[in-house]
Parts: sequence; structure tokens; C-alpha cells
Amino acid sequence: MPTSGASLLRRMPGGSVGLRLAVMALITAIGTGGFLSISVVFVTRIVHLSPATLGLGLTTAAAIALATAVPIGMLADRVGPKRVQVGISLWRCVCFIGYPFIQNTWQFFAVVCLLGLVEKSAAPMEQALVGQAVATSERVRVLATLRSMRNVGFTIGALLGSLGLLIDTRPGYAAILLTNAATFALCALLAARLPLMNPPVAGLRRRYSVAVLRDRPFLAFTGVNAVLATHMTLLSIGLPLWIVGHTSVSKAVIAPLLAVNTVLAVLLQVRASRGTEEIHGTGRALRRAGLALAVCCLLALTVPHLATVPAVAVLVAAMVALTAGELLQGAGGSGVRT
Repeated sequence: MPTSGASLLRRMPGGSVGLRLAVMALITAIGTGGFLSISVVFVTRIVHLSPATLGLGLTTAAAIALATAVPIGMLADRVGPKRVQVGISLWRCVCFIGYPFIQNTWQFFAVVCLLGLVEKSAAPMEQALVGQAVATSERVRVLATLRSMRNVGFTIGALLGSLGLLIDTRPGYAAILLTNAATFALCALLAARLPLMNPPVAGLRRRYSVAVLRDRPFLAFTGVNAVLATHMTLLSIGLPLWIVGHTSVSKAVIAPLLAVNTVLAVLLQVRASRGTEEIHGTGRALRRAGLALAVCCLLALTVPHLATVPAVAVLVAAMVALTAGELLQGAGGSGVRT
């Protein structure tokens, strides 16, 4: 058994630290996978909010997230990404504890906007932690491994979410939402004990500058990558709402579709990252991601006109295309950032 453990560490990118980061990604993804599979149904069927209200709340939260991302990044420069990651995880834990008790519109807005304060900072903090805890030569492989582990967690979480969808009661959904909260508490504990190879520089200060706005290639890449990154919204909000509100397909198919996404991501994530260590490879990956996401949307548009069985088959094909776009966008974006 010790030999097997040592062999696992040798194969794991980043060694023991990479393994710890992978466990953190897995744990939080289990909770997030459950949340993604039930959140739209919980808000629209249990809380009885309209899709328009749901969309407005999430849009407001996204605007808040964009406004707070840079200040939180500057805070991480001063105190270190590990401390900020711990704080973000605890903040999300508290917010998700309140999620099952939402009864009306203003409570929904309050919870999602509080979540929005840290929503866009979680992924950059993870990447910053990888930068401080893992050797430069290992970072792309570690990030790809984290995405794979995250998708394993999404699969497990989607299975939990499917139970909630079958039960279809507030207590059933509450159990999944509280499980999600618990995963962030555990992530905070693990992040607090993570060893760093490159501690943050003491007294580091950042200043605002508009010089980057003159870098047209960088701005073009950022804009394209931002548009392609909407695959997460399409996965967690767009397709579930489309299925529930515009097709004859049962809502119970949402969780299995998420499982298709995550299983494919687990199998193909590391392979999708190959060739993205260089800038020309990242551009090729992003072009292919755009094409795959366009195919997904076109397939989804045909579903309302189909009978149930062919509609499910087309939804599976759309999810395969969405997953391809997700993997290629993630690989292309991470390749440039590292």
C-alpha cells in the first residue's frame, strides 16, 4: 500500500501539493455539481420565481462579480492568495447555508448578490495558488488535472442532484444545497493548510493603469475568451431553463446530461490541453471552442420541434458539443494565463 501511494504521488502533476489541490477541486465540485443540477428547478418550482426574475438576479450578481474581481485580486497581492481563498470559501459556505431558506424575490437577490461578491475571484485564486505552490513546468498539467478532478466531482454531484430532482421537495433540495455549503467549509480548511513554494512578496502593492488598454492583441484575446467562457452559463442556466420551459422533455434529464458533460470532461480534459503551452496552440483551441459552442446552440434550437426520444438524443449531442467547447476554451485560456 505505501508503494502504491508513492507511485500515485510520482504520477500526480505537482506531487503531494498537486494531490491536495486535486482533492480540494474534487470536494467543492461535488457540491457545485449538485447545486448546478437543481438550482434552476429550485428557484422556479419551489421558490416560484419567474425565469425573468432568475435571469435578472443572476445578471445583477454577475455585474457585482465583475466589479469586485480586481479589488479582491489586489487584496490577494497584499495578503496572499491562500488567505483570500480561505475567505472566499467561507463566504460561499455561509451564502449557501442561506440558499435553502429563500422564500421570495428580495431574499433571492440578496443571496445571489452576496455570492456575486466573490464569484469571479475563486478561479483566479485557484490559479494563483497553483502558481505559488507548483513548479512552473508543472502548472499547465496541474491545472488540467484540477479540471479533470472537478469534473469527476461534477459527475458525483449531478447524481446527488438527480435524487433531489426525483424527490422534488424543498427538504430534498435543501439537503443538496447544505451539502454544497459543507464542501466549501472543508475546502477552506484544506486551503489554510496548503504549503507554498513561492510565498507572496511582503508589502507588494499594485496600482491601476490603463496601459493594458493599448495592447490590442491582449484585449482581443480577452474579449474572445470572455464570450467563449459563457459555456458555464449555458450549461448551468441556459440548457436547464430551455428544457424546463420550451421542450417536452422531463426535467429529470437535466442531471444525466450534466453527467455526460462531466464524464467526457474527465476523460478528455488533459488531452484537450495538449499543444496549448504555446500561443498559436491557444488560438487554435479557442477557434475550435467557438465552433463547438455554435453547434451546441443550433442543436438545442431544434429540440422544441422534436418528439421526446429524438429530443433527448439531440440534447445529448448538444451536450457533447458543449463539452468540446468547454474543454477547448479552458485549455486555451489556461495556456495563455500560465
